[in-house]
Formats: sequence, C-alpha cells, structure tokens
Amino acid sequence: MNRFALALCATIAFAAVAPSAAQEPFQAAIVVNDQVVTFFDLDQRMRLLAMTGAPQDAQLRALAEEQLIEDRLRRSAAHAAGQRAGPGDIEAGIEDFLAQRGMSEAALNQELARFGVARGALEEALAAEIEWRSVVRRRFGSRAEPSEADIDQEIALGRAPQEVRIAEIALPNAVRGEAETRRFAETLAARMADGGDFADAARRYSASPSAAGGGDVGWVPEGALPPEAAQVLGALPVGGVTPPIDYGPGVLILKLVDRRAVETGPADRDEVRARLRSQRLSRFAATWLQELRAEAVIDRR
Repeated sequence: MNRFALALCATIAFAAVAPSAAQEPFQAAIVVNDQVVTFFDLDQRMRLLAMTGAPQDAQLRALAEEQLIEDRLRRSAAHAAGQRAGPGDIEAGIEDFLAQRGMSEAALNQELARFGVARGALEEALAAEIEWRSVVRRRFGSRAEPSEADIDQEIALGRAPQEVRIAEIALPNAVRGEAETRRFAETLAARMADGGDFADAARRYSASPSAAGGGDVGWVPEGALPPEAAQVLGALPVGGVTPPIDYGPGVLILKLVDRRAVETGPADRDEVRARLRSQRLSRFAATWLQELRAEAVIDRR
C-alpha cells in the first residue's frame, strides 16, 4: 500500500472522532493561559495516541485535550525557568521511545505515515516530557536530596520498602463535569471491582498517557504515591480495585496489579539515596502540576 493510501485509511478511521473539517486547522481549539492549542495540534495528538494504542472512540479527543493542556502548562513552566529541549535532547528522547517499544527507526516512520502523524507532533510530546523532568529537578532537586541521616535511618530501620505495580483510570472533571464524573467513576469502579476488564476500560475512558497501555503504570515505590492513594492501596489485596480517589482536576481509579518488597542493605546506600530522591521528586512534580492546573485559565473553543 503506498503512502497516499495509508494516509487515506488514517483519514477515514478518524472521521468519527477528529475535529470537524469545517474548522481551520490552525485556529485555536484551546487556549491555556496565553498558549494556543490549534485544531491541527489536537488532530495530531489524537493520531499519535491512536498510534500508541488508544481506542479511536469518542473519548480520544478528551484524552488528547487533557494531555495537550498539561503539556502547555509544563512547557510554560519549564521555559520560564530557562529549560528548553535541544535537538540532542529530542534525539535521545526518540531513541528511548524506540527502545521502549522495540522499534527501529524505519518501523517508526512507517507507523507515523500509517496514522498520519507528523514527526514534529511526536517530538513536541517528547519535548514536553524532557523539559518537565529537567525543570522539576532544577526547582526541587536540592529539597529532594536525602541527607546521610535519612539514608542511615532507612537502613537502620531495616525497611524492606514496598513497590506496587498499578494500573490507573484517570477521569478529568472537564469532560463530564464534576458531579457527573464522580457518579460515572463510582459506577465504573464498582464494575471493575466486580471483575470488569480494567485494561479495556482504561483504554476507553482514561485521560492518562498510560491509557494506551491499558492503564499500566508499572512498578512504583509506595513512597512516591500520594498519601491518600497509598493508604487505600495498602488495604487492598493483589488484584483489588480502589474506589474513586480525588486528585485535583478529576478522579482516579487504581488497580493493584502486584506488590513486592525491595531488599536493601548497608551496601546499597547509592540505591537508597536514588530511591528517596525519586520519591520526593515525584511528589513535588505531582503537587506542582496540580497547582499549575488550578491557577490556569483554560478556554476551550
């Protein structure tokens, strides 16, 4: 199949969910403070999400909108602090993207063409993540750095720190409204707790980047979780599903996929240091993004 035919197939597949063709592609779809998200940006993010596994249904646009809003907030904060991803950073991000998916450069180009995704759309998404990590480390690095006493205490207490593998469904209030989101989340959580297909529900409804992978977040240190989430998960058996958890702009439903202890000892000081630092940076980043979202002026056109 030639490239024109691939592009045509992608266009047909998106007919039910893409922004209306009557809209000018470079008109503003959303304005986040003074940052514009165009209809072209929105269409490209939807295509990128579909390429990485998100279902092409009515929730795809909402998921793309939420990601682009957060990207604009994160990049604005990074740029204000002088953090910008350069060509080398983007290239490294592409290499990580390929490695995580076991893809070659040629395979990536084929997928981009098949879904009608401009390479620049992928690079923009990666740049947002790279710049955010950089500005979080710069802003909170010194506060996140554990002291020697912190490490001594961790080891002396003989802790076997827990890691949990979780899956998530993130339901932003902006899609349905706060009251309706809460009602929908309660119904969905009950269905998942009763044996529903969590991965399918995450792909269909979640507004998190993990949606494309069925909501799978992977292994996370318990200490890196928000306290309310850690408390609820701590009482769950493996395979259990939480009731809805408020998280600022929406509601989370979490599934405890697995739990394990992480062995540490006196010879692992560097590992303990890195783990404590990562936990603290994760907390700072999550709180800061919630603050940026709460203070933002968001105009959906």
